[in-house]
Amino acid sequence: MARHYSIVCGMQIARLDLKASLYLAAVLVQLGVLLGSLIYSAAQKHLPLRREVDKDMLAYEIATAWTVFCVMFLVCDGLFLEKRLAIYMFAGSSILMGAYLLYDYFEGTGGVTQRLFRLILGCLAQPLNVVGGLVVAANMQWLEFHIVGGDEVQLRAYRLLLDFDCWIKVDFLVAVSLVILAAFPGLLSDLQIGLCVAGLIISLLWLIVAFVFTRFESRVWGYIFFLWVPIEPMFVVYKFVDFARDDTHSDLTFYPILILGVAAILIRILVIVYAILIWRRFGSGLRSALTAYRHEADKAPLVTNQAQQTTPNYTTFNAPAAAPQTEANAALLTAPAVEDRWGSLSYSTNDKPLVYDDDDDED
Repeated sequence: MARHYSIVCGMQIARLDLKASLYLAAVLVQLGVLLGSLIYSAAQKHLPLRREVDKDMLAYEIATAWTVFCVMFLVCDGLFLEKRLAIYMFAGSSILMGAYLLYDYFEGTGGVTQRLFRLILGCLAQPLNVVGGLVVAANMQWLEFHIVGGDEVQLRAYRLLLDFDCWIKVDFLVAVSLVILAAFPGLLSDLQIGLCVAGLIISLLWLIVAFVFTRFESRVWGYIFFLWVPIEPMFVVYKFVDFARDDTHSDLTFYPILILGVAAILIRILVIVYAILIWRRFGSGLRSALTAYRHEADKAPLVTNQAQQTTPNYTTFNAPAAAPQTEANAALLTAPAVEDRWGSLSYSTNDKPLVYDDDDDED
């Protein structure tokens, strides 16, 4: 996809070509318009602040806006770091978002014009998001080969690492959505809200631990990483039991919490599976490749098609030196060729044709 690369914060990112740049611009514009529409609709219903605020609706709208922001982040992360899975996630989430906008048009609250506008925008964007995403993802190969080369073992390990990064970031984003949906409507006590905030901080630190564990192949940090794994699933199960005992919750937030809670547990299982697969590939040479390319990226840039045409590869290589000719080799090269009876050419070093013994043929 990209022909050139830059080093940003110690990481190599792709400089997008025209096709990927247009795709990114179109996606950011449509998501920005959708996000602005959601914020404007929420402001009309809840401002000025002296009005009585519907906490369930406010939590739902904030969680929806947060989801749109997360989708924008996934697209940028997938394009600049060439993560195919992130682009596939965006294509799938785009389909789910279209289904949500259809449901919001018939069952949602607020102005009909705004809901219709969001629905039309979502429907028009579906072909671009899905087909364009698949096309852009199919061209993602330059960065991984630039970092790890053509070694198949390292390529598989690097792709596992990219998929792991995607899933663990989605895991954190889902955790934030759960806290928003549970905290804003007043479903949590002050102590539980404090525990949720502390849990988000721990989850953020968990991302840093995961980065050190996988990028530097540290088994010590790996043990710390696995010790933190059950914290979020335990809290989700606790809230499910709590909701089952309480009949005062609103369906507007209960069902999203239920869906996100199940998704959070499934995503955490995927994170564990990917972490184990990465652990088993420690020592494949990926760590050295990830640290070495940062020092060599500016020294060995990729050759573009234009540079290839103006300076072909064959002009940069010297032909191997000719082997020294011995006297016998020189005589053989200058010997006259004679055609034998089978039409083949034979060579003689004494200017005499080669003689074949007919008796040998009879044997």
